[in-house]
Amino acid sequence: MLYCLPDKPFFGRNPAASGGVCGHAVQETTYAYACWIFAQHFCNRLGPAYLALRGVLDETNATHAEVLNNIKRRFREETFTRQSIEEAILAQPDLVRMLYVYFTMSHYPAAGAQASQLMPTLSYQCLLVDQPLTNGELYDLIRMSVSNEHEVQIIESFLVFN
Repeated sequence: MLYCLPDKPFFGRNPAASGGVCGHAVQETTYAYACWIFAQHFCNRLGPAYLALRGVLDETNATHAEVLNNIKRRFREETFTRQSIEEAILAQPDLVRMLYVYFTMSHYPAAGAQASQLMPTLSYQCLLVDQPLTNGELYDLIRMSVSNEHEVQIIESFLVFN
């Protein structure tokens, strides 16, 4: 699985982790990578403020259209960069693990004919050690644990991804 990822920014050294070494398993690293890409695509939405401004300005007016394009470019480029999303993820290794446990428990086949034929994987058995939190508990934990609103939005995007 390691070789399937084009870039592995969450595997290896992490200054925020204890001892400076990332303690994530391969599955958690893959999850963090997928959420990183997801956050890059969906945290950079322009939102209601831009839409309200767009409704007020006349896009057929060249000056207004230029202002809107400049604001759109600035919102997309400066709000959530690849690096800022990566830094937010690296700063919260424990939350990433809890969110991964929630993701796994949400998507692991728990009942039915197919589930009875499947043997629990070793990685799933390891996850049973951790008590999964509910969506609401994770949301509250993110709000209490993360220091700034920018990082909160990034980490909350994991819940949307899940």
